[in-house]
Amino acid sequence: MIPRKKTTYQRQGRHCWRAAASTSFVAPLAIMASFLAPAISASAAGTTTTATTTTAATTTTAVPGSNCSVSVSGTALDRTGWVASTNAPSSRADAPAHALDGNLTTRFSSNKYQVAGLYFDVDLGSVQAFYQLKMNVPNSPTDYARGYSVEVSANGTSWSTVANCTGTAAAEVVGFPTQTARYAKVVLTVAAPNWWSIDEFHLYGKTPAPTTTTTTTTTTTTTTTTTTTSTTTTAVPGSNCSAPMSGTALDRTGWVASTNAPSRPPTLPPTPWTATTRRASAPTNSNPRVRTSRWTWARRGPSTC
Repeated sequence: MIPRKKTTYQRQGRHCWRAAASTSFVAPLAIMASFLAPAISASAAGTTTTATTTTAATTTTAVPGSNCSVSVSGTALDRTGWVASTNAPSSRADAPAHALDGNLTTRFSSNKYQVAGLYFDVDLGSVQAFYQLKMNVPNSPTDYARGYSVEVSANGTSWSTVANCTGTAAAEVVGFPTQTARYAKVVLTVAAPNWWSIDEFHLYGKTPAPTTTTTTTTTTTTTTTTTTTSTTTTAVPGSNCSAPMSGTALDRTGWVASTNAPSRPPTLPPTPWTATTRRASAPTNSNPRVRTSRWTWARRGPSTC
């Protein structure tokens, strides 16, 4: 039982009794509050706060003109001189170059779980045209890229995304509008509890048109024109080509004779003889010598036509 407090009343007016009654009522309330306070505190201490965590979904945006599940077409580009690189911690046995060696028993591998940002980059050595990319990994069928983008560049600095894909199988073939570039890069866009491997990496372009060689034969026709000049003899006034010889022959001392004929007679005989030539008869058994020229001398006048 709660002991009652002894109250002394003094007469101070007509409200003294009401004041005394009010004081006796407040005291028990204060005592009850002291008992209820620990219970209220314990109830407050038992409150539980629940936190909600929201995971953002990864959205793959298709690039116009791209197709992440095409069939291989065209011609595989020649990989001579290509150089592959990566930012993955690949071992020497899983180096990027193994994806370009033409051997399905070797491979490139990330040697770690797939995470966004890992890339496989290829330098073609020169600008080339291509419209398909293939990543083949038949010997590690669970190591295909779960989500990735395909990027191209002409200088290795400025890149353009030509496809965004979600991987579903070990052989991944991606088509996109024809690109003219020197560099091609595959970048992972999602994480996965698998390594990323590529046994062989290929790029495909259009099949070159067959080369047609046209041989042109030129026929040259040579026309030979033979011009025959007619010689017209015009009589010189006062001349006579058949006059009888008369007068005195000039002294020929110091004279020099010449001709444009292919032969020349021996020394001129005394005036008024002139030389003419004729061929000997054909050789016979009695005279087997080669025919020679014979000179015959004839007397002519001073005027010769």
